[in-house]
Amino acid sequence: MDIAEASERILFGEVEYFFHSQRLVSANGQETLLRSQSAKVLHLLACKLGNLVTRDELVQDVWADIAVTDDSLTQCIADIRRAIQDSDRKLLKTVPKRGYILNGTVEPKVLPPAEPLVAARGNHTGFAGRGCAVAVTGQSVLLQDIMDALPAALRPIRTSIEGEATLVLIYDEPGAALRAAVHIGNENRCAISVESLATRTEHPLCRMCGVDQGEVRTTREMAAFATASLGIEFFATGSKEPDPAGKVEPQGQLLPLVPADTIVPQLDPNDVLPTLAILPLKAQAGSQDESLGALFANDITTALSRAEDVNIISWLSTSSMASPTGGLRDVGHQLRADFILSGYVVSRGGKVIVSVEFCETETQFVLWSDRFERQLDSFLEDTDSVHQIVTRIRKAITLNELRRLQARPLGSLKLFSILQGAVGLMYRLIPKEFNQAKTYLEYVSAQAPNHPAPLAWMARWHVLRTVQGWAEDPAMEARAALHFTGRALELEPDHGLALVCEGQVLVNLALRLDEAEDRYSAALASNPNDAQARALRGMLAAFRDQGAEAKRDTERALHLAPLDPHRFIFLVQAAGANISAEDYPRAVTLAKESLRLNRSHSSTMRTLAVAQAGMGDIDDARQTAKELLRLQPGMRVSTWLRASPSADYEMGRKAAELMRLAGIPD
Repeated sequence: MDIAEASERILFGEVEYFFHSQRLVSANGQETLLRSQSAKVLHLLACKLGNLVTRDELVQDVWADIAVTDDSLTQCIADIRRAIQDSDRKLLKTVPKRGYILNGTVEPKVLPPAEPLVAARGNHTGFAGRGCAVAVTGQSVLLQDIMDALPAALRPIRTSIEGEATLVLIYDEPGAALRAAVHIGNENRCAISVESLATRTEHPLCRMCGVDQGEVRTTREMAAFATASLGIEFFATGSKEPDPAGKVEPQGQLLPLVPADTIVPQLDPNDVLPTLAILPLKAQAGSQDESLGALFANDITTALSRAEDVNIISWLSTSSMASPTGGLRDVGHQLRADFILSGYVVSRGGKVIVSVEFCETETQFVLWSDRFERQLDSFLEDTDSVHQIVTRIRKAITLNELRRLQARPLGSLKLFSILQGAVGLMYRLIPKEFNQAKTYLEYVSAQAPNHPAPLAWMARWHVLRTVQGWAEDPAMEARAALHFTGRALELEPDHGLALVCEGQVLVNLALRLDEAEDRYSAALASNPNDAQARALRGMLAAFRDQGAEAKRDTERALHLAPLDPHRFIFLVQAAGANISAEDYPRAVTLAKESLRLNRSHSSTMRTLAVAQAGMGDIDDARQTAKELLRLQPGMRVSTWLRASPSADYEMGRKAAELMRLAGIPD
């Protein structure tokens, strides 16, 4: 059975599923919220109601470009069973090792009558009842043309023809009708009206009020609903002359309103920052959970707002989107956002259950999702949950843009995609990809010459090139790096990334440690949670034999960056700090984990060899040193010590001695 063609809704016991709007409504009229993936799984199962849908089909359709485990699908199935109250698993059956079968009662769709619903003016009783009508009037308006322009989520439950030139689309709720009207107006040159079936007159509003092509008209009441619930703004224009042929005078409830022209900010087309929107978490209407969802989203927005590498839509702008009725692409368009975080919150039994997902609006890909429980009495003081979400958002953006950079032509990508992808390539520390990263960074810098971020990353590129042992002239790399950070800080003196990168240049390439400390401290004064600045300040303390301070800063940086895509860097920096504190076992543990994440980082190899030698594990240290020399054949202890920021401190002298014990040539 083709459910899409044959049904308007499906009954799962006392739970109703509206097929086209994909809404689940319980017996008491409350809408049941599902995570995006769970909602997609339910819709796919509903499309093949009563038939087997294999696990492979579901995974392929819901997670097309994402590697997931069976647990992801199992969690979705559990969500659906809870939502449709299927505790005994009679409605949603598992077929072992194959897939699932969803059973329900199909409520037949009311098909249009054979004759036109209104063949002539004067009799409109067919529109009595609830719901909304979208009337489309224009020259040669064809049903198929209009239907082809509508996405599946905006398909009507019924259609009919009025007279010779008006197509009427019937929807079961006003949100879908209004969104469909705006969509049709954007895609077709025709006049459109939206009215409630309960109050609709025999003459469509678009005919009665003389609507121009491309305009959408509605009643004042419907316009108020559109503004409050959908973010679609209308403004009154005053009544036009009535259609002379109709001889109908405008009535009070049919005041003509026209969609307001959206004022689009004239942003620099070369903006290098992605834009994020954090939507209030959905909750049951009227419950205390609504406030919890709004406050939690506000905390995430506030935390992200401290970052300099993303644009964050204000909380006041997103607060009106607590229950968006459009798809992610529609919400992203309204907010001008590249990425959206959404979800729901439910409190029960003294606990709060939170489910969130992070999506790219252009493709509607879910980049990651999570579900967790917290104690209700401490939920709003739980900064760890907020920080974990912020960290996962940043990681998801980096990995997503790296994927896009490698899969799409350069000219088709936004600059933030190229910048994020370039940083991802740079930190892989594979020579070919490392050099590609420089090309991409230069491209972004040329396109956005007045933005400090690409300049700061160019400086970081020169530092990494030197640290990896790939630079023929370290002094030249230092001059180039300081040139880039200087330009970045001229543009924005307090730019955190530029301050951190210049500090790194001053430590590793120029050996000007006091000046570097000033840069790190300035960055941390602006944002105490800047994990990079804190880790690098910790390493600076390690170079100066301040082991306790070094360990405190680097271990805190690890805490601040639990899911950072470049976590291997934070791990090896913490390992170095523990060497300074003479906690060699901890240093070995951290260095091994860093090496597991990235085996191309020569500093990690060197740090591990030193830590192993410090513990007395000379055999292991020698094995690590051999691997280091394969990665960096020209590595010599004396050369390293001359260039090391710790050369004048016990840390440097002790590390050099341990490297010799490990078998690294002097």
